[in-house]
Amino acid sequence: MALDIAPLHPHIGAEITGIDLSGPMEETTVQEIWRTIDRYAVLVFHDQHLTDGQLHDFAARFGELEIGRPIIDDVIKSARAINYKPALMAGLTWRGCLYFFQSEYERTIEFEIEAKRLASECRDGFLLLTGLFFHGLSLGNLGRISEAMAVLEDAISKARRNGDLFWFPRMPNCIGWLHREIQDFEGALKYDQEGLHVGREFHVLEAEANSLINLGIDHTIANKPAETASVFHEARDIFERDKWFRWRYNIRLEAATAEHWLRQGDLTQAAEFTEKLIQMADEFKSRKYLAVGHKLKADIAIAGNDTETARKEFEVALKVLAEYPAPVVKWKVLAALGQLLKSAGETDEARRALTEAREIVEYCASNVSDDDLRSIFLNSKAVQEVMIGC
Repeated sequence: MALDIAPLHPHIGAEITGIDLSGPMEETTVQEIWRTIDRYAVLVFHDQHLTDGQLHDFAARFGELEIGRPIIDDVIKSARAINYKPALMAGLTWRGCLYFFQSEYERTIEFEIEAKRLASECRDGFLLLTGLFFHGLSLGNLGRISEAMAVLEDAISKARRNGDLFWFPRMPNCIGWLHREIQDFEGALKYDQEGLHVGREFHVLEAEANSLINLGIDHTIANKPAETASVFHEARDIFERDKWFRWRYNIRLEAATAEHWLRQGDLTQAAEFTEKLIQMADEFKSRKYLAVGHKLKADIAIAGNDTETARKEFEVALKVLAEYPAPVVKWKVLAALGQLLKSAGETDEARRALTEAREIVEYCASNVSDDDLRSIFLNSKAVQEVMIGC
């Protein structure tokens, strides 16, 4: 069918009517939408009531991340040139999202701060929450934990006030992740359980699956392998039914599953899931999880008494993190490398690795404003091993 196209600006943006995005779409319609994207860059489809799966099915017709990136960059350039704020706001928001997925956290923050300002000016509540979400997560990955918590708590407050049911259910488990990064496992469990409850209450499968993954990690840390296996099975079942961002959260699930099997001493299973993790992380340029994957390979090698391979894998992980910083991952890599070098009798090299790990730990601790949480972090077993090792 022919699309009804109403230009919103002479150079950029058009409103599309006369189409239902929730159902099957003929190839001629897809091609017409592509031509309209080429002409106007930003398209608006009003009054579309889509499930997450229907939104994924529609968006999947128009390419993967690498295809989207130059399109969004062109939108930002064009919208900025003519000062068209609605298109600029959308372009900045989703470009920040892409930067986040590919572990470029400083760039994410830069783009989302500007996007949030425009969203406030344009009174766009959805994109404001989107910007807050990725801003908060990026701060967390950079070790700015209390700032990250404050941004996400602000997002939760705004989402509740606006009656938002898209972003609100996705946020509690993110705060759970922040608590786990500072070794507050009790706090992490509380927020992950809340995330699961909220995800199920509002029927948001992505939020439910992410909370299940987090709970599996909580159970792994608590040495409850049966509970871990159970919630991971539930998460995989959800991914079979729900396509929305499945690729992204499968990366997290593969990482958590590999860690689970490593803790159980099953090096074959751990290696299998680690290879899946690295393959997916490399395909989608998720550099943080690429580093996590190589650390897992190092940990598996250590468990198999292959110290030479372990050192090489730690070096690969650190090389990735040097280009794409994620302090919450890097200090753990350095700590593990330091312990390996120490056991090999390489005292000076071990001290250098552990000293760098300590500096990152101290930086993260300095960015935790709550005295109790900071104390939990600094007195945790993992952090104390770094401090004593120095």
